[in-house]
Amino acid sequence: MTVMAGPLFVTPPTPAWPYEQACHLLCLPGEEGELHTIAGRLGLRPTWFQRRPIPHYNLTEGKRHQAIRQGASAIDAAAERDVVRRWREHQINQASPRPGRAGELRSPGAPEATPAAAGG
Repeated sequence: MTVMAGPLFVTPPTPAWPYEQACHLLCLPGEEGELHTIAGRLGLRPTWFQRRPIPHYNLTEGKRHQAIRQGASAIDAAAERDVVRRWREHQINQASPRPGRAGELRSPGAPEATPAAAGG
């Protein structure tokens, strides 16, 4: 199972989140479809999905228990930090430039340099 329910943490209530505890429902890179499937089964609205800093939904304690019953893995804080690390590595790899010709760097999706465009 690549969808996980992190540990509960204390959070100050706000108008948008009037609860004193929360946890994250998260997944590994490339498994967002499964994350949304379980979120849908839990009755979570798609507008509650958060892309930053990593893709996740916030859950109450009760929803955390439901998520685990739906097949999400319960993870501890160390495992959640590892998932965050893996997402950051994935995001960096997606954003890093690819080498161009003769050691030049170019951004992903950037057009190749042509002799005319390169001034020669």
